Amino acid sequence: MGSYSDNDYRSSPVLLAYSDMGLKMCGRYCLYHKSCTAVNYNSVSLVCELLAGSAADPHSTVLDFKYSAIDTWSMTDDPCYPNTCSENERCARTKRESYYCMITHARLYPKDCDDILATGQESGVYTIYIDGTLAVEVFCDMQTDGGGYTVFQNRYDGSVDFYNNRTWASYKYGFGNLYGEFWLGLEYIYQMTKTSEYMLRVDLEDNYGATAYAEYSTFRINSEADLYRLIIAGYSGTAGDPVDTGGKLGMLYNHNVRFSSPDNATACTLKRKGGWWHLNCSNANLNGVYNPGVSSQDSMFWYGFKNRIGLKKASMKVKKK
Repeated sequence: MGSYSDNDYRSSPVLLAYSDMGLKMCGRYCLYHKSCTAVNYNSVSLVCELLAGSAADPHSTVLDFKYSAIDTWSMTDDPCYPNTCSENERCARTKRESYYCMITHARLYPKDCDDILATGQESGVYTIYIDGTLAVEVFCDMQTDGGGYTVFQNRYDGSVDFYNNRTWASYKYGFGNLYGEFWLGLEYIYQMTKTSEYMLRVDLEDNYGATAYAEYSTFRINSEADLYRLIIAGYSGTAGDPVDTGGKLGMLYNHNVRFSSPDNATACTLKRKGGWWHLNCSNANLNGVYNPGVSSQDSMFWYGFKNRIGLKKASMKVKKK
């Protein structure tokens, strides 16, 4: 890569974001993307953001971030630089120092698990292309209520800690194992729900095998600039979150509330011990401590279902209306 500026973060439109990536690979990914003009790279958290913008975009001083523009690089031996593919194609390098152009269309680039369901696939991990470009691996639930759900939270055995050492970046870009327990990432949830209208489904199970669910006909979150504010409405189901009682015993209580993470904590985040949309504090705490059968203010609970008794399983997933 060419020159870069230290402790510099550009507020350009983000095309793609990756975690656990080296600086050179971050640059290579930018070269292969038709619209990428620069990168933001964090050398500590290893976060790579591919940008579409210019050096004139607003910037701020952010510790450990580097900014580098593609026009300062020298990659003349790379067959994908400059990207000669058309606007609706992506350059793919071959092992023989050549390339080919991949055509982008809905069948090859599904935007969510509902698109994948249409091809007859079973539950599992797939790559979706949010907004046609943002490539993200997700777990698709093809069994629950007709399938087609993109799962963004899954917990069932306590193997993944949702509190200790979990930073804002962790909750932004996700953590865990898509084949097990995980949090997909707020940025990806935002990118999905801003492009289409989605509903939310929450599935719950207590320590004795009793199950319940909640569905919300309106679900989206705002951008990071608004701290991923939760917009939610239209409850139905068996988990308990009735509007007419005024109790708001599930996630309706958290409507229009911003997200807080353990390292950017409110008093409620510390009390509930998990990143969430906390409002003095919450009647749903699905990112709390995994303590099945234990009644506690920091357990993974849903008040309308089992009060504050810790649940054994919780899963959150979205699907287009």
